[in-house]
Order: sequence, then structure tokens, then C-alpha cells
Amino acid sequence: MADKKQAPKGAVQEKGEVNIDFSKVRPFEPLNEKNADGSDAIYLTHIDKMEIRQGPKGKMAHTEFVVDAPEEIEIETEAGPETIKIDGRRLFREFSLVTEALPFLHELLRAADPDVELGANFKFKPSNYIGVQVALKVKNEEYQEQIRSKPNKVLPASAYKG
Repeated sequence: MADKKQAPKGAVQEKGEVNIDFSKVRPFEPLNEKNADGSDAIYLTHIDKMEIRQGPKGKMAHTEFVVDAPEEIEIETEAGPETIKIDGRRLFREFSLVTEALPFLHELLRAADPDVELGANFKFKPSNYIGVQVALKVKNEEYQEQIRSKPNKVLPASAYKG
């Protein structure tokens, strides 16, 4: 039988309460779109999840990228510059698989496998891309009243010059 987690020392757990450990929670500061020199910031990531789902107008691809490098970045906060840890950060992108919306998937597949032949009858199997490294540029957009970093441009992993 699994051990039951205990309330922190000195804490009294009452019926209807749940103990939550916030000690490792990282805030959702947006990633930098640009480097200090004004060039586009590029992040080395790997594809951790890629699924096909049914969307309102047809099939959709849900993709999750995990940042591998750099480990940290410096961001501007209200209190001034701050260094934050970003390796392991997840970035999400959903895109439609209708013809007009295929440029992002085309770019992603070319970045993941420059030799891939993307013709009229391409067989797309998302599980083939799990674990593959690609480089990303991000765009910061508002989402549910927060600024979130969204993968905007996908490049081959070799574009990351860390």
C-alpha cells in the first residue's frame, strides 16, 4: 500500500483540505523574443508530445516542446533584471491541419527532418517526432490575461548556437 503523504510539520489538515507544495513552482514569465544585441532569441527544444485531435473545423495537432537550452535567461521585471531557469519549460502550439494552416506543420517537419519529402500524399505519424530536437523562436501573446510565449518559428536544431 502506498504511503500517505503527511501534512507539513506543524500544519493541521482538516477534512476537505489538500496540502500543496509550492516550493518548486516557477512563474510563467515570458521568454525573450530578442537577445540583448537585438537579434532573435533562439531556444533549443525537443518535441515531447504531438497528438492529433478533433477541432471545431477539422483535425488539429497539439504539440508540446520542452526547452533544453539555454538553462537560464535574463528577463526584465518590475524590480529590474532577473535571471530565471528555463530548461524544462514547456511551450505549447496547436495548429489546424486544414490546407490553409499547414505552413507551420511544414516548417516543423522540415526542421525536424530536413530530408523529409512533403508531397501530395504524405503520411503524418506524430509519434515519429517525439524526442526530436528543433530550435524555436517565440512570440509573446496574451492568453487568459497573462503573457505567454508561443512557438512562432521552427528551425533545425543546428540553428541554436548556445
